[in-house]
Amino acid sequence: RSLPLSRFVFVSPLSTAAMPFEATSKKLDTLISSLENELGESSVRINPDDPWASYRLNTFSVSPHLQVTACKNPQCSYKLTLPFEVRCPQCDFKGENAEQFPLLSIEQMIASLPKPAPEPAPAAKKAGGNKNAKKESNNSGASNNSTSSDDLAVAWSKCNIQVSKISSVEKHPKAEKLFVIQLDAGEEAPRQVCAGLVGKYNPEDLSGRLVCTVMNLKPSKLVGVLSSAMILAGSEGDKVRVVEPPAGSSIGDRLFLEGEQVSTDTPKTLNSKFWKAVVPEFKVQDGKATIKGKVVVTSKGACSVPDLANGSEIH
Repeated sequence: RSLPLSRFVFVSPLSTAAMPFEATSKKLDTLISSLENELGESSVRINPDDPWASYRLNTFSVSPHLQVTACKNPQCSYKLTLPFEVRCPQCDFKGENAEQFPLLSIEQMIASLPKPAPEPAPAAKKAGGNKNAKKESNNSGASNNSTSSDDLAVAWSKCNIQVSKISSVEKHPKAEKLFVIQLDAGEEAPRQVCAGLVGKYNPEDLSGRLVCTVMNLKPSKLVGVLSSAMILAGSEGDKVRVVEPPAGSSIGDRLFLEGEQVSTDTPKTLNSKFWKAVVPEFKVQDGKATIKGKVVVTSKGACSVPDLANGSEIH
């Protein structure tokens, strides 16, 4: 329920006498206005990110400061917010339908928002470079995650893979599916390998056999037994076949890609990221071990993986 304005009184800090609220408000407005005039700055600035305010500032060239002032009509108690309310909506527009500032549409509000800074132009690419490579990749159906040929070549060059001979095969003391194998790798001491070949080969079928081994993987313990190399094998479902070096191979023969040379850039310990880049491309093709279609060979010929279908993985 509304009460007469005259019932409200305000004790002004400027005077100890009680006076009507409207008179006190006018005195405060006058005081604030005079202080702002002396300082040369208004007390409240308009938010430049407000699209309604921004539109009117740009369109009507009004002051960028907010000011609150009483209506000039002494019978009106409305407070105008300058610069947006030049005329009092309670008494200045009687008999008129026009408004001082027409309502904005959503499109106008969005258009008045500050524009984001343009992104820097990408560096110029060599003609025929990445665009052609991207087209070839799309045409071949390669996935976006596949390793590029250059990256794969670098990763393969870091892998030290050679021909080794299995000297002995024993059951792992704790893991039912693992053999503990001693390798003759042409070094002073044999290399020990844990291989998951139980049930795939009999120990007597492996003993004395030439195999292809990765020599610079980081040594690790498998169920408590140290493994310091890895025997390469292909798999198709439950079928597993070790990668066989060509006839006439000798212990220490290095593996490389057909048409290329043996890498001289193999580190003592292979970074796992290089091996992870090679493995997805290591597959069986026409009974041969391949890296992205290139046959893996030694100086004696191609390395084979018998009895496995094309596309079978090698790891």
